[in-house]
Amino acid sequence: MVALFASQDEETLDSVLDGIGDAVCVTDKDMVFIAANKHFANFYGLRDPTHLLGRNALDVYPGFRQSVFYEACARTAQTGETTTRYGFSANIR
Repeated sequence: MVALFASQDEETLDSVLDGIGDAVCVTDKDMVFIAANKHFANFYGLRDPTHLLGRNALDVYPGFRQSVFYEACARTAQTGETTTRYGFSANIR
């Protein structure tokens, strides 16, 4: 079980994200990356997750609109509510 929390401390957030064994990212409502862990960066062939920060997910992954996750991500970005058919999801505000 993983518990996520909001923190003003970027080092703490980075530490929590990197401790998760899956690829994880955080975006704002415009799908601009705010945080990402090393596993997520590695998925895109990057060694350093900070190279994603400030970039739009659609620019980093041009095929994102055709992915199975796009609809759910777009809905979450617009409404703030999350749902998933692929595993556990929580609405954290």
